[in-house]
This record gives sequence, C-alpha cells and structure tokens, in this order.
Amino acid sequence: SYRVFCLLGDGESAEGAVWEAMSFASFYKLDNLVAIFDVNRLGQSQPTALQHKMDVYRQRAEAFGYSYSLVSRLLTLLSRFKSSCHECVEDNDGFHGKALGDKAEPAIAHLEKLIKGPVYYHNPRPVIEDAPLLKQTEVKLSEPPNYTLGQKLPIRNAYGTALAKLGTSCDRVVALDGDMKNSTFSITFMNAHPDRFIECFIAEQNMVGVAVGCATRGRAIPFVSTFAAFLCRASDQIRMAAVSQSSVNFVGSHVGCSIGKSMAIGRNRSCPWFPDCTYNSVLALRLGPTCADVCNSNSVVRQSEDDHVLVIAAGVTLDEAMKAANHLELEGIHVRILDPFTVKPIDKAGIVANAKAANGKVVVVEDHYYEG
Repeated sequence: SYRVFCLLGDGESAEGAVWEAMSFASFYKLDNLVAIFDVNRLGQSQPTALQHKMDVYRQRAEAFGYSYSLVSRLLTLLSRFKSSCHECVEDNDGFHGKALGDKAEPAIAHLEKLIKGPVYYHNPRPVIEDAPLLKQTEVKLSEPPNYTLGQKLPIRNAYGTALAKLGTSCDRVVALDGDMKNSTFSITFMNAHPDRFIECFIAEQNMVGVAVGCATRGRAIPFVSTFAAFLCRASDQIRMAAVSQSSVNFVGSHVGCSIGKSMAIGRNRSCPWFPDCTYNSVLALRLGPTCADVCNSNSVVRQSEDDHVLVIAAGVTLDEAMKAANHLELEGIHVRILDPFTVKPIDKAGIVANAKAANGKVVVVEDHYYEG
C-alpha cells in the first residue's frame, strides 16, 4: 500500500548504484517506485557531466522502461538552477556548502516573497498498515539441528538449511542473494520459500539497498548472502545502513585467503559472528536477528594447567590451530586455544585472563594476508 519516492541529485547519478537500482526496478516491474532526478547542473566543485542535457536523462530512463515527465508517474526529471534564491549565487560555482555571508538577507527576502500566495493542501489516502510490526519472539528455528556427531559438511550448507527453517517459523524472513545462491546455499531458502527470495543478480550495492528497504518499518528480517569479498563492494551502502540503524543481516561466505569452509555472519549495528563449525553457524544465524547481548564472549576450546602460549583463532583457522596444538603437544609445548566467535566487540577481559594463564604469550592466527 506504500509508494516509495527517491530523490536523486544529478551529480549522484554518476554512481553506478543508481543504474543498478533502475535496472532492478525495471526487471521486477516495481510500479510503486517514483524516482525524482533533481537536475540543477552543478556539482560540488564544477558542473556535472550532463549538466542540463535533459534529453540524455530521458533516453536513459526510457532505456530502463521508465515513463517520465519534465517537472511521469514513475520518473520525474526536475530541471532547475542550483541556489535559485538570489541572482548573485544562482547557477554559479563555488557556493556548495558555503554560507552566503552578506548575500544571506536579500536571498531570504527573495525566498519569502516566493512562498507567499495561495496554500495548496494535498490529502493522500490513509496508509494501510498491511504489515504490522514484527515480534522478535517469532524468529526461531522450525526444528532443531539434526546433525550427528562427527558428520562433516560445509558450514554454508548448514546456513542454508537453518535459514530455510527460520523462514518456515517466521513469514517475515526474507533472503537476498547476488547470483551466488548455489554457493552460499541460500538456494535452500529459495526452494522452500520462493515468494520471499529476491534474486538481485551481480549488483551488490543495490542488493544492500533493497535489503534496507525490506527492513524498514520493522516489517521484515532480511538476510543478504554472497561471497564476503563481494560485500566489500557495498561497503558504502552498508555504512549508510548502519547510520540509519537498519537491522539487515549480512552473510559472507568464502572468507579469507584460504577460500575455506567458514562464513562470516554480521548484523548491522551489532557485531560480526565468525562461526567455526556447523553448530555455531546455526547458533549465529538463530541469534543474529534478535540478540546482541551474546557479543563480547569467547570460548576456550583447549587448555591445561601448564599452558605455554595462547592461540586465538576463528573459523577455518581454528581447525588448523587445533592440528598444530596436537603436534606441539608431542614436543612438550602446551597450547591454549581461544575461539572469539564474535570479533567485534572483542572479549578483552577473557583474552587478558587467558593470556596471563599462558605466560603472557599470545599468537593470533587469521585467514588473510598480513598488512598494517
């Protein structure tokens, strides 16, 4: 029942994410979306690439299947001059983000003159609340994990199965993927709940934007899945989602330089999870949408009364650390291993306590190239 209006600057339209969004809207025939391009010709430091070439904007819009108007229902192109409040600054470079100084008073007087006259009231139809607020207690697995001790399978497989179970118990869970669903195993969710799976294709910036839109008004719990490296392309959109306090869940598979079996699960405005096994992957998925209190905790997975060194490892490196500890044990070197599980915030007190118990020696094993 809602209509979405997106106000875009002409300088902003140089961003590829804008055209990703227009392509997505065209493909899915979103007739409740209105894009408004404010074409004022000037950017921050110089004129924009297209300036007032309204025919080019029109042709691009039509290429994506949009109808339009100059001042359409689906796309509006506004042609105007920037800073059109006073003749001294109108359509001139050098006034972006700057105070008008001695030109302020005449500019204000000019604007006040423009807003005098008849007042027009628009009476939109009442909003229909067809998506009531979600109760977090509804988010749970439809059935517990049924894996057997010693069973081996990719963590991403467990993720897909658990995500589908969340979708079974809660019809507000929505899954998005960027054409990686057969690798991230979000395809399991798609097969179980095809009406709540959104294929965003290889356009990660737009995928994040779509997920943020799904999460607005507390009407859906979106899970965004793709390779972790590809989520980096959408870092700007993820940052802005955090500023907006969005509750999108991001799941990046194939993290690190090992292209290992681990997955990083992060909840915006909360903490990133780094599960090391099938069980912890399901646990992170279950807790991610509803709980931030379990952040800042770790698990000591190996210890003795006479440890010589503390090794901190997560995900795929935890398994390698356990193998190394077994070898070192044969040489009389006792290794304590700590799995942080959540990496931001980190459990400082737990790390310090375990480091002191291991002679103050700490080795951190991470799955990436060294830098910094």
